[in-house]
Amino acid sequence: FLTIYSIVLLTSIHINLGSEVEVRKFKRIIYTFLITLVTDIFWGLVEGIFIEPSPVLNAALNGISISAVAVGCYFWYKFIAYRLQVKLFNRKWFQILTKIPIILIVILDMISVFTGWIFSIDEYDHYTVGPLFYLQSIVSYVYLLLPTVHALRLAIKTRSRHSRREYLIYSAYMLPPLLAGLFEDFVPNVPVLCLSMFMVLHMLCLLIQDMQIYNDALTGLNNRRRLDQFLEEHLEISSKDRPVSLLLMDVNGFKKINDKFGHIEGDAVLKMVGTVLKLTAADFDAFAARYGGDEFCLVLHKAGCDPAEVKNQLNRRLEEAQESRMTGKYPVSISIGYVVQEAPEQDINRVIRLADEQLYREKKKWHELNGK
Repeated sequence: FLTIYSIVLLTSIHINLGSEVEVRKFKRIIYTFLITLVTDIFWGLVEGIFIEPSPVLNAALNGISISAVAVGCYFWYKFIAYRLQVKLFNRKWFQILTKIPIILIVILDMISVFTGWIFSIDEYDHYTVGPLFYLQSIVSYVYLLLPTVHALRLAIKTRSRHSRREYLIYSAYMLPPLLAGLFEDFVPNVPVLCLSMFMVLHMLCLLIQDMQIYNDALTGLNNRRRLDQFLEEHLEISSKDRPVSLLLMDVNGFKKINDKFGHIEGDAVLKMVGTVLKLTAADFDAFAARYGGDEFCLVLHKAGCDPAEVKNQLNRRLEEAQESRMTGKYPVSISIGYVVQEAPEQDINRVIRLADEQLYREKKKWHELNGK
């Protein structure tokens, strides 16, 4: 049943999970889960004496299975790290550092067929843990705990009820595999890990589908509905000590890009701007959203954030993004208007209108400079 359900999940996940990157990362977790399931089914047949494999084949399949569990933990870490948009996890040196343990573990698992360092299976199919077995467990648990700890830290720091719920759920979802893994370490013949992994994957898939209500499918940013909720939560508690700044922006000359180069190219521009917003939002712990069409928003809600500085960084990052795209077909720029709210405000439309008026003035300047 678990195998059939996982295959169905794989075939339908592209429709309703989210961005292309998220789908790819989530599918990798399911693939490793399927490998673990298939090898568990094989062991069930062996225990039932339906088939009698050679000790080497049995050991090889065991190595593949426990490697799949460790790799699944690594992919889980990568998926949640992407969802959390953690700056440290995205740094190249840290990504290389976190790859080394999983590569080492997979190698040790495979050669354990001959060395017995992680496990051994004798000619009577008796399974015995090796001297380095718990190294495998430690590495797997670290991959689970890294995003768990960070999600808990974010849950404590954030003032958004919606974000806190998301972070706490990510943390809670780590518990079943952790407990099941510990149980199997001490009672290795009871395969509860697969059941716990299935439960987590199923619940996580339901959660993310529910969260897509608040996500923009093209850019992966928050959408207008989520923006309204976020502004309501933060504007009602804004103050001089903790002001809320709303930056409203749109892409200059976007209609001409669409008309001249097509909508696919236009979508690529919107994705590029969305990526720039995500990176900048991570730097300032800000909230990024697609307002609609070619309009975007960034909400600063931390003390000490200067909207003028953020505006400059957005423009600088956009220039860098264009250089990395290596396209000279057209320049991409954005006009940005912003407003700073230093007192509690119930009417979010008033704040949006003020930012929009500032954006209109900036847009007018751009048209005058470019003769359009």
